Amino acid sequence: MRKAIPLEKRVAIALYALGSSAEYRSIANLFGVGKSTVGSEKINEYVKGFEILGFPQCLGAIDGCHIEIHPSTEDAIDYHNYKGWYSTVLLALVDARCRFIYINVGAPGRCNDSQIYEKSTLKQQLQECRLLNDMTKKNLERQHSYCYYR
Repeated sequence: MRKAIPLEKRVAIALYALGSSAEYRSIANLFGVGKSTVGSEKINEYVKGFEILGFPQCLGAIDGCHIEIHPSTEDAIDYHNYKGWYSTVLLALVDARCRFIYINVGAPGRCNDSQIYEKSTLKQQLQECRLLNDMTKKNLERQHSYCYYR
């Protein structure tokens, strides 16, 4: 087994990653660790931020926003949204401090948030992230509670 990364170094990696816009690969090279190590430090920080706000086991907040556009006539039908005007959708995931973690922009206005999420790289990345499964905690109290009515 390899040696654990010292706490001071993990904190330094997390602070550097959160305070800069550098890519994981660059930060990993700077600190002499693997790219996945940098990613896991950021995920831990995101989860801790929401836990402090009273939302345990939350990674981020996600929502879509319609941005008005004026499409060409051939694309108009796809971009006509349920609100009655033409738009493109910005789907964003933010951390507990409202900083963007992920964005997807350009989907036609007729698409809803769940359709955009289903086709996004975000869904794929979350499904493949073993760290999220390892961090999941079971709430035994809730799992075994029953409600009886008289």
